[in-house]
Amino acid sequence: AFEQAVLRARPAIELPTATAWALVWAGLIVAACALLWGLVARSQGVLFLSCLVLNSMLSGDNLFVFMLLLEQVQLHRSHHLRAVSDGMVAALPVRMLILVCGAAILERCSWLLSLFGVFLLGGGLKLVLSPDEAPDAAAQEEQVDAPPHWSLRCVQALVPLHWSDSTDGDYVARNENGALCATRLLVVVCGITLSDVIFAMDSTPVLLTVTTSPFILVLSLSMSLL
Repeated sequence: AFEQAVLRARPAIELPTATAWALVWAGLIVAACALLWGLVARSQGVLFLSCLVLNSMLSGDNLFVFMLLLEQVQLHRSHHLRAVSDGMVAALPVRMLILVCGAAILERCSWLLSLFGVFLLGGGLKLVLSPDEAPDAAAQEEQVDAPPHWSLRCVQALVPLHWSDSTDGDYVARNENGALCATRLLVVVCGITLSDVIFAMDSTPVLLTVTTSPFILVLSLSMSLL
């Protein structure tokens, strides 16, 4: 929210601005790690940093999905920051709940760690051993329009859509008949929220193999969003 308030007046975020904000949040993360290292225990600082790095490494695929969604829905660039931020913040409580529940289950059923290991190993071996399929030349020549994003279909099944440049900054708007409709912003935020929760399923087992401390898990997840 603080970042949005500062950057709201800018029509586009350029590389120097993005780099400056990245350094600000990196400094905050280093300060949190130093506090854990010095005031709690060195092991807690190491666990926090490990979970933070894992969260950041496993979030790269999320960004590509977000970019594709923004491109397909054609949301105005000035609303991109708000859409991504609101979507990730909306997904945060669900991801926290998944981590806390997973940690509580592992405290009682430690044998599940072996199951997680087998699951991750099997997924990695499947990617390594699966043969690469040669692309079909006829399929490459054929131009096929991409289907609508699933979040667009889900929202459209519940409420009508009203897409206009004048209403892109609102979640809902009224059409010519006065009916309440969803806007591009609502579609994008719903898609980012659900995608972030779904893609968190691959990082959850990895984080739980590092630690089952709810405090470290929640803190590292929250900091990784910065």
